[in-house]
Amino acid sequence: MKICLLFIIVTTFLTFNLQADDIHKIGISYAIDINHEYQFDKRTEIPFQEIHQEYLNLGYHTDAIWIKAEVDVSKSTNEFFFRIDKTLTDSLTFYSQEAGFWKEQLVGIKVENSNTYPSGYYLPVQLNKGHNTFYIRVVSNFSHLYELSLVDRQLIEKFDYRQNLKHGLLLGLFIVIVLYNLFLGVNLKDSIYAYYALHGLIIMLSLLSLEGFFSQKYLNISSDYIYFIITINVCLASVISCWFCIKFLNLRKTNPAFHVIMISMMVLDLASFVGLFIMQKLGYQITYYALTTVTTIYCVFAMLTGLISYRRGNEVAKFYLMGWTVYFIGIISQAFVLYGVISPTYLNKNFYIIAIISEVLLMSFALADRYKKIQKNQRTLKDKIANKQENLDVVLLDNRRRQNVQEKIIDQLKVINKSGEIEKGIKSLILELSHQKISDDKQLHFQENIEEVDVQFLKRLKHMHPQLTSTELEVCSLLKLNYSTKEIASYRQTSEGAVKTNKSRIKKKIGSEVSLNEYVMSV
Repeated sequence: MKICLLFIIVTTFLTFNLQADDIHKIGISYAIDINHEYQFDKRTEIPFQEIHQEYLNLGYHTDAIWIKAEVDVSKSTNEFFFRIDKTLTDSLTFYSQEAGFWKEQLVGIKVENSNTYPSGYYLPVQLNKGHNTFYIRVVSNFSHLYELSLVDRQLIEKFDYRQNLKHGLLLGLFIVIVLYNLFLGVNLKDSIYAYYALHGLIIMLSLLSLEGFFSQKYLNISSDYIYFIITINVCLASVISCWFCIKFLNLRKTNPAFHVIMISMMVLDLASFVGLFIMQKLGYQITYYALTTVTTIYCVFAMLTGLISYRRGNEVAKFYLMGWTVYFIGIISQAFVLYGVISPTYLNKNFYIIAIISEVLLMSFALADRYKKIQKNQRTLKDKIANKQENLDVVLLDNRRRQNVQEKIIDQLKVINKSGEIEKGIKSLILELSHQKISDDKQLHFQENIEEVDVQFLKRLKHMHPQLTSTELEVCSLLKLNYSTKEIASYRQTSEGAVKTNKSRIKKKIGSEVSLNEYVMSV
C-alpha cells in the first residue's frame, strides 16, 4: 500500500511541468553538417533551415548538428541563462557574444568537468537590447532532441530541485522494491525474487542513466566511464528482463519457442552492446539507434510471451501481461520521440518513466500473487500430510486392535477346548465376532471419511474452540461419524468411563447448552 502511495506521488509529480519564462520567444533554425565542412568563422554560409517550435528533434545522426537561436529583448541584461533541456550529449559547443566578442562554452559527456546540472545545461549569456543570436554545434551518439529556453537563476533552482526530487523518489521507490524482494527471496528460499530484485536494480540504474543522472557534475565521473555506465545499464535492463521473463513464466517448459526467442534477444542485446562499445573505442561515431531498436523489439516479444502464457492458463501471467503492456506503450512512445517520429511533449517524454514504474509495481503484484498461491498450496499440502498422518495413526490403532482381538480369540478357543462345552463356546464366540464385525464396519466407514471430516469439520472446530486438545478433537471426529460411547472406547482402546469423562470435559470447554452429540452434528 505504501509503495502504491509513493507511486501515485511520483506519477502526480511527473504530470506537472514547470514552465520556463516564455516572455523571450526563441527562433530556431538548424543545419546538418553531412560533409563536416561547416565552420563557425563561416557561419553566414551555413544553410540554416528555420523551424517554428522551441525545440529541435532530428532523431539519431552521427553528423554534427548546427543550431542557430535568435531572440529579441527590450533591454540589456546579464541575469539570464540559456537552457538546453538535455543531459545526454557527447559534446556541445555554445557560441555567444559578450562585449562585442564571440566566446564559446563547451559542455557534454565527453567534456571533462562539464558544467552539467540535474535538469540540463545552463549557459550564462549577455543579452543586448534588440536582436541576439546564438550558435550551437552538437556532436552526439544520443538522439538529437533539444528544447531551448531562457531562464533566470531562480528558475534554475526550481528546475534542479524538481529533478533532484524526482531522482530521490525514483531511488527510494526502487530501493524499497529491491530490498523487499531480496528479503522475500532469502526467507522463502525462492530465487525468482532474487531475479526480480536484480531486475528492479538494473531498471533503476537504466532509468537514472537515461535521465542523465550519472553525468551530473557533483558525481565527478570520468567521461570514459559515463559512456560505459549508460550503455551497460540500458543493455542489462533488457537482458535481465529477458532472464526474469524466462524464469517467471517457466518458458523452458511452458513455451520452448519463446524460450529460444528470449535467449536470442539476450544474445542480440549483448552483441549490440559489445559492438557499440568496441566501435566507440575505435573512434567510430556510432549512435544508440541499434540499442534502442533492440530494446523496443524485446518489449514486443515480452508482451506476446505474457499474452500467450495467460491464454494457456498461466494465471500469474495476468499481472505480467498488464505490466509489460504499459511498459511497451511507454518504451514505444519514447522510441518514437527519440526517432523523431512524434513531437515531444512533457507527457510523452516522461511517460516511459511512469510506464517503467507501473511495470515494476505490477510485477511486484504478480510476485505477491505467486506468493499467495505458493502459501495456499503449502497449506493444502500440510493439510494433506496431516490427514495422511491421521490415516496412518488410524491404521496403526486398527492393527493393534485386531491383534488384541486375535489374541483374545485364541485364548477363548483354548478355554473352550479345555471346558468341553464346545458348542456353547462356539456360539458365544460367533456372537462376539458379529459385534466385532459391526465395529469393524464402522471403523472402515471412519477410515473412508476421515479426510472429509478433518478438512471440513476439524478446521471449523479448531477455529471456534482453539482450546480443544488433539484427543478431544479426535473424540469429536468420532462423534461426527455417529460413534457411540462404547464404539469410541473400542476404537481408542480405552474404557467407556474415560470416554464419558472426555465428552464431559469437551462440553464444558465449548459451553454448549445442548448435548455434545447434537452440537457436533451442527458444526
